[in-house]
Amino acid sequence: GETTPIKADNKNYHFMNSNEGYEGKLKIPHIIDEFATKILGEIKDPQTGVMTEKADASLTEFAIMFQFEGDKNKTRYVMYYCFASRPSLGSKTKNGTSTNERELSFKASPRPLDTVVKRSITSADDKDAYDNWFKKVYEPTAVAA
Repeated sequence: GETTPIKADNKNYHFMNSNEGYEGKLKIPHIIDEFATKILGEIKDPQTGVMTEKADASLTEFAIMFQFEGDKNKTRYVMYYCFASRPSLGSKTKNGTSTNERELSFKASPRPLDTVVKRSITSADDKDAYDNWFKKVYEPTAVAA
């Protein structure tokens, strides 16, 4: 986010905060068909399995949940209102058993209804919420203002 000063009487009178969300890149070995069709708008032929990408495909928002390896607090995150770009396409010849990765860019924006961008929890917080974090997208029963 950014902070913008509002000036009055030759001084900073008020500060406005702007949070437009986050941008990131996701590297994975394979884009599953369900993500390609539901989120990226690709079309799968039910008889042949052929996947079709169209230039005018409608993107659908999704939530992304993750945890950084090595984080001493074991913080888990969810970003709610994400949109993804078309994933990279390519291949490399490598020695060994390395897997080629697909990369897609995503943007997590504030949700239109409540402006929530992300939530997080650490292993020191509520055990039940933490243990069940990756089972479904977290939505609190009540949110403090």
